[in-house]
Amino acid sequence: MKDNNIEKIKIFFRFLFEIYKILTSCLLIIFVPQKCENGERMCSFSENFKRLDPYNTFVLYFNISTSIVFFIYYIIELYRERIYIQLLDIKKSVTDENYKHEVRLYPKIKKKVKDINSLFYGVNIFLIVVFSINIIISLVVIIKFYINDLTIFITITNTIIILDKLMRSFFIAKKSYNEQKAYSMYIVKDVTYNTVNKKIKNLRKKRRRERIKKNLMKENEKLEIKIDEN
Repeated sequence: MKDNNIEKIKIFFRFLFEIYKILTSCLLIIFVPQKCENGERMCSFSENFKRLDPYNTFVLYFNISTSIVFFIYYIIELYRERIYIQLLDIKKSVTDENYKHEVRLYPKIKKKVKDINSLFYGVNIFLIVVFSINIIISLVVIIKFYINDLTIFITITNTIIILDKLMRSFFIAKKSYNEQKAYSMYIVKDVTYNTVNKKIKNLRKKRRRERIKKNLMKENEKLEIKIDEN
């Protein structure tokens, strides 16, 4: 119970950190220091929302939209991992290639993994495009209201803190899509789910036994009918 609570706390703080990274990396024209009053001083946080010409307004809305796309991405990422955990498992005693052979017996699982890999790969490509555009259009505003070296430093820092996550995610999404495997986003090492979940295997065996039993019963009934007829 205590360990579960610790894990929940870790997940909670990790989630808060992820939100922080998204907001600071996407809302660049809000969190990057800029000049006010002809460069006499640095704008306050609230002033970055107020001094908006039409282009700045467009960039702010695009910054917010990029944040929303990131949140949608995280929902899909969590959904993907949840599907993997429900349907598959990681077994150290078998190779990664075991998945390809084993999943042939479970066409529904194979299709589900293929569909979620395609979705995750597509979302990653879309996210990279949106994030790249967001950086470019934000730089126009940041350069216009540049105040000192802190502007450059914060811009680079805020971009890098999410870029590493983005590149790793794209690499795993592309690898999963091309190889049709289930690489995890939450295990540090390059690990793939390589076997079907034990519960699903047992359920399949149980259903198979039931089918065999029913078939045998039908065959026995047919034999009994033939004997009675004779």
